Amino acid sequence: MADTAGIRTINLSLDDSSMPIEVLVHVDAGGGQRGLRRQSLGIFISALLSLVGASDLDVTRILGVLTARGFTVDANGRLHLTQAEADILSAITQIGFRPNPSVLNLDRRTMFAARVGRAAAAAGIRRSRWLVVDDSTSRGVGDSGTGAWIYHLGRMMRAAGYPVTMNGFLGQGGNVSATFDPRYVFGNGWSGTNTPTVGGYLFVGFAGGTGAFTYTPLERVNTFEIIFTANASTGSVLVQIDDDPPVTVNTARASGDQVFTQTFTTTTLGFHTIRLYGVSGSAVYFVGMNAYDRNATAIDIFNSGWSGSKASDWIVNQSPWSPLNLISQLGADQIIVGLGINDAGAIDNGQLTAATYQSQIQTIAQAAGASASVLLKTAIPSNPSAVSVASMTAVAAAQYNVARALGVPLVDIQYMMGGPNGFGLNSQFGIMFDALHGNGACYWDEARNVFAAAGL
Repeated sequence: MADTAGIRTINLSLDDSSMPIEVLVHVDAGGGQRGLRRQSLGIFISALLSLVGASDLDVTRILGVLTARGFTVDANGRLHLTQAEADILSAITQIGFRPNPSVLNLDRRTMFAARVGRAAAAAGIRRSRWLVVDDSTSRGVGDSGTGAWIYHLGRMMRAAGYPVTMNGFLGQGGNVSATFDPRYVFGNGWSGTNTPTVGGYLFVGFAGGTGAFTYTPLERVNTFEIIFTANASTGSVLVQIDDDPPVTVNTARASGDQVFTQTFTTTTLGFHTIRLYGVSGSAVYFVGMNAYDRNATAIDIFNSGWSGSKASDWIVNQSPWSPLNLISQLGADQIIVGLGINDAGAIDNGQLTAATYQSQIQTIAQAAGASASVLLKTAIPSNPSAVSVASMTAVAAAQYNVARALGVPLVDIQYMMGGPNGFGLNSQFGIMFDALHGNGACYWDEARNVFAAAGL
């Protein structure tokens, strides 16, 4: 057989049978191949000295020979074979505070609502809902509104045999562009607001607007649900699926502030578009939408990440559609609570303390847990130039404290991605979009870790 380039595995015999310390070294095996050998530290040093020259044994000369052969020296003067190895060691040091890394409190009892919901959907009994309480990394910034990790999670669940739809969205998404999610289009007179709700801000259509808000799911559906908000003075809107006759919806409710869901159907299962237009009387507001096949039960996955949000945004409770009030009213069986990147930045800026953040996360988890299984999730590591390692560590530690206090499970994404100082390593592997956000590969990996943590 002809030699080919690569590393040849050999029986790694010891070069020296009497040694207190051994090292593993590469050797030239010929033919473009490299071999591995075990040597005592003494033999390794002897070989090094022969390269340096017995008459010139100063440290600078020795380090020069080592670095010329691929070694690196870290900030503490320690030698590493590669920079990647040095980064890995640094990451291991940073994540050492976690006594039970990766997953905490994962127990079938703590995921009971989610398990029952999955089983009910699979058995054809009822629909189930999954949603997130998180920031731009859950909305999909770094990829797209359809590339959010929660949707990747849905795709994995579907591949595992669960019936899943990924058509739901809640809130306008915060500080994302109007074209961020390609499934919906803002026509003239339609926009986001500054009124907080689950997933960002309410959508609004103004009376007199000449355009339409359109939503086209990427899956075959025959049913749409719109979650409207109402009070005594909200207006009316025409709702139409494709070319079906439009339906007039009067959102005004004399009884005052409230949230209601209205269902719209068409006869055929296919790729349909729903339009909201012709607002009259006063403005019309809605939280979000869902779409599905009404003839088959499924787990409905909602994208409800809120770009730019902190825990303090999610504890607003002034109205029925405010995040803290609405989160437990959406019929979810599983709510994944993240947050942390923007909070860590607020700690850096002196606007927040770790103790306050911990209290806020606990408030959110308790509200979500009133009707659903809660899974806490730490944030992906950010660039230390944007968010400090100390603050990223502090918010992760606070989430651990909440998980222990409430007995809810936690999946430590930060740990799995190298710890709070793991940004450099992740960048080397090409999975970061910018200083704060991952790309599609990062979100797929995040989804895979949540998939495992959720006991799927």
